[in-house]
Amino acid sequence: MILNLPFSGDFYVRYIDYYSNKITLYDPRNCLPGRLLNNSMNLSSSPFTATYYENYTFYTCPKNADPVGYYALPIGCLSNSTNATIATSQEAPEEFEYFGCKIIGSSIIPVMYQGQFDYQGIDDDLSLYWNASDCKDCDPRPSQETGSDHSCLVHQRYGEVDRIRRAKF
Repeated sequence: MILNLPFSGDFYVRYIDYYSNKITLYDPRNCLPGRLLNNSMNLSSSPFTATYYENYTFYTCPKNADPVGYYALPIGCLSNSTNATIATSQEAPEEFEYFGCKIIGSSIIPVMYQGQFDYQGIDDDLSLYWNASDCKDCDPRPSQETGSDHSCLVHQRYGEVDRIRRAKF
């Protein structure tokens, strides 16, 4: 399933947890860090939010530099045989520059907790949440009220009766 986030583009949906109102997305080109480097996530026109937002600085470093593997893992889709690209939320660019790393950009990234991607690298999944109050019972007849092309049907089981709820995106 493809989900389009206004101002951020298309993402594939890996998983939806209706119980906790959490959706897990990934980049169709399998390089979420590259996408985040080139474009901060703007969720302002979507029903989704993150638990936290954190500023990450992206560096390109010689493959054998000390920060690579110690401060952050190389980002495979942005690295090559001689240089590793890493990302960190640590505020010490002079430490990285000392080892020959160069800043290539920074981005505000949605995270589930502070420092989520430090030391372990940015993985390919992005977890977002939506407000449950956006869900309402579906009317089987077309309605002017739903108004959006972006909606999802949520199946909930109540005893022997299945009810469908619509979340407006």
